[in-house]
Amino acid sequence: MARFQVLAPAVAVLVLTAAPARAERPMSLDDLLTAVRVGDPQVSPDGRQVAFVRTTTDLGTGTRNADVWIVPADGSAPPRPLTRHEKTDNAPRFSPDGKTLAFVSTRSGAPQVYLLDLGGGEPRKLTDLSAGAQDPLVFSPDGKKLAFVSDVFPDCADEACNKKRRDEAEKNPVKVHHLTRLMYRHWDEWRENTRHHVFVADMATGAVTDVTPGDFDSPPDHYEDGGIAFSPDGQEIAFVSNRDGNDKEATTTNKDVFLVPVAGGAAVKLTVANAAADFDPVFTPDGASILVRAQRRAGFEADRWYLDLYDRKT
Repeated sequence: MARFQVLAPAVAVLVLTAAPARAERPMSLDDLLTAVRVGDPQVSPDGRQVAFVRTTTDLGTGTRNADVWIVPADGSAPPRPLTRHEKTDNAPRFSPDGKTLAFVSTRSGAPQVYLLDLGGGEPRKLTDLSAGAQDPLVFSPDGKKLAFVSDVFPDCADEACNKKRRDEAEKNPVKVHHLTRLMYRHWDEWRENTRHHVFVADMATGAVTDVTPGDFDSPPDHYEDGGIAFSPDGQEIAFVSNRDGNDKEATTTNKDVFLVPVAGGAAVKLTVANAAADFDPVFTPDGASILVRAQRRAGFEADRWYLDLYDRKT
């Protein structure tokens, strides 16, 4: 007991000595606004590195800038930037062999997919769509194709038509919203004329194919994460969509999983029997089955989630 009493003051002195100096001022709102933000961590295929998005804010202008950084997964070295540009770079995704990083950037105007050789060199632009490209970015298992989301006018059959319609709308001095269906606005974005579609880009040539044509959102707006998956052989894509019809999209929680050939073609509904939400399709490694995260009660957003396993043959 006496020994503890002798050591206790000494420990207290050591603790006080080692304690950091008290901050000169309390944290302010400006500190919060300008704090560096990190997000969207992506582990490399070999598990050795983590790519992530680092966002900074200029207090004077209120503008934010995002770049892609990388860091060893074991923390053995400090993070370092992979991109440095005044425009936004985000949504980093490793190719299956870990040699290439795909990301979305606004450096050329509309957000497009860029490819960065991790062995060195400058990023090269893969896509050139008038509406740009959006995540999720999903590589095929062999790394030869990349699926992503882009907005289209559903009555347009090709990019030339989409570009013409978009240019006409921008040049038109009359700016009005022509509302003919729900949902014409979701959160902070007007979407009365366009639809999300899944595109597949050839990594070698940059050629793109719209594999979900029609007046449907694929995946649904604000539900893009987990909405696209390649089959193990790379010949099919599973995607999420609500195809109950105009207006019903706003009043139902139903989402379904569809399958379509990677080269395009007729989409086949997998989740025929479920009138509630179906999300996040994942193929088993042998491609014989598909896992789907699903709810049971239609119209009830807070319903419990289940895992359903669909046998491809039956």
